[in-house]
Amino acid sequence: MAEAWSQFLAALDVAIVRSVGSCPVCLEEYKPDRLPTTNTCGHSFCDECTAGLQKHGNKECPVCRATLMGGTKCLGFRQLLLNLWDR
Repeated sequence: MAEAWSQFLAALDVAIVRSVGSCPVCLEEYKPDRLPTTNTCGHSFCDECTAGLQKHGNKECPVCRATLMGGTKCLGFRQLLLNLWDR
């Protein structure tokens, strides 16, 4: 029973990570070297795309066109993803 439960949890972890999705800018799946940053409008993009938007002076969210005030690291979400990948 414990083995079946462990297998279920492992499959669930993979499903959760896949359901979280990918960056809507580059379409890459979130991974340890490509974690999401949540913007003031609530949309999330990978760190690399967030940096690219800032570097090029992009002031609008590519999804909803809201004015970007700066992204924040969604620490709980980022830590959850890192914990799932460490398994």
